[in-house]
Amino acid sequence: MAPSNGKTPKITKRPFRPQFQFIDSSEPARSKDPAIRKLIRRHVRHENHARSRWNRPTNKLKETPSSNVLSTTLAVPSLLGNASALSTYCYPLDMRPEKHALLEQYLTHATNRMYSGCHFRSSPFRSPTWFHFAVTDAAMLHGVLYAGAVYLALLQGRRETRDTIYHQNEAISIVQKRLILSSSNFDDSMLGTVSCLALGEAVLGNQHHWHLHMRGLNQIIRTRGDLPFFNPLLRAKLLRQPSLNLTQHRADVTGAIDYGAMPYLDFERYTYQSIWSILPTVTLKAIREDMMDLLIVSEIHPSIISTMTNLAYLSRSIQENKTKRVCFDPITFSEDLYWIEHDLLSFPRTLPLNDSETNIDKALRFGALLYTKTTLQQFPNSMTGPTILLARLQESLSEISISKSITPLIGWLSLIGSMLSRGEGKEWFVAHLRVLRDANRVTSFDELAGGMNRLLCLRNVFGNVCEAVWLNVVDNAGSRCSHER
Repeated sequence: MAPSNGKTPKITKRPFRPQFQFIDSSEPARSKDPAIRKLIRRHVRHENHARSRWNRPTNKLKETPSSNVLSTTLAVPSLLGNASALSTYCYPLDMRPEKHALLEQYLTHATNRMYSGCHFRSSPFRSPTWFHFAVTDAAMLHGVLYAGAVYLALLQGRRETRDTIYHQNEAISIVQKRLILSSSNFDDSMLGTVSCLALGEAVLGNQHHWHLHMRGLNQIIRTRGDLPFFNPLLRAKLLRQPSLNLTQHRADVTGAIDYGAMPYLDFERYTYQSIWSILPTVTLKAIREDMMDLLIVSEIHPSIISTMTNLAYLSRSIQENKTKRVCFDPITFSEDLYWIEHDLLSFPRTLPLNDSETNIDKALRFGALLYTKTTLQQFPNSMTGPTILLARLQESLSEISISKSITPLIGWLSLIGSMLSRGEGKEWFVAHLRVLRDANRVTSFDELAGGMNRLLCLRNVFGNVCEAVWLNVVDNAGSRCSHER
């Protein structure tokens, strides 16, 4: 219908803006507890009041350090975790003692326990560059505080607390406002914030929300089009801030492993030296040749053989690190780890269009991912755990016809499954091991797994659980024989 004044309305064309998918933060929280929702709303009102106070002219805010102080004071405050740190650093939020405690949890305790079994030269998250990057932007600081809150929640056996809800909602709200204001000008803090959110959802077991954040992160990266995944010219920039790149990959790979999904991000290495450069050349050569001999006869795809060789290098290097106290560079170690995990996860994407992945390739990928996660004892552990990967491993193994040539590989995979499974799943893997034991007339799991166990030692990772599982296999076999007689 035409307007009453008879004039044709003028239509203005709005510039196209990419649509980014993120969790809607319009509600105070996902929690249905009225008390928690009321508390979050009170925190939001306080935060809004605090922002207005912090945004006053500098001549009225005498306690805030000047910009000259900020530009030179990049060191991590020595009193981090103490309220007195407020006098030594200017934060974009009203930092109360409880927020400093969360920041300390993330930068100190949580990062120290990420790979607690290895020795490192330093923590990248305690470096002045990373600290400055993490706490000078409001969204990124909320993301880091959310990560610290998630760490504490998992220690308490909980999936949600007042702090996880509050800092998650605040980070999402800031990100959404920036997406509305700009369709392409996304800085590193935006990427870091969304990475923290995605990682939190991954370890808390919120699969749908992890997918949402990773899709949004992937869209931002492709819209920027300037990260080293796509443009090598900016690799030097990431070398100055490699922790951002690794944070994104950690969020991507952690969720993909837990949910048996494909990674969202491409992976391109920016360092040219791996941690296994500490190993003698003769050792590397022997590992490579032994792994090829074992996997070629099992008809494993060449790409997976290459990745499994790198995993064997990594495993041997970790043993050197533990026994000889050879310290790793944390950035190089993390990149090696995520590179291997990314290759195992994304292998099906590399196959020709009409080719399908074989069951033995699938089983090896899933088993290797389980082995890697258990080797590192990475904390915080995901609420999802290995359930999905174990189901995929069992499904793949059940479709493989057993022959003598592939027995070491199938035995190694079945042992991993039996040590990580519970209930009916564990019974299935134990029964599978019993069939392998009877067919090959072996007397120990070392003999059954053979060369695979020498290259990727199960006892180094699972300890005495190996013997306990094998006793279960032997006892079940004896019980079955008695029943048959």
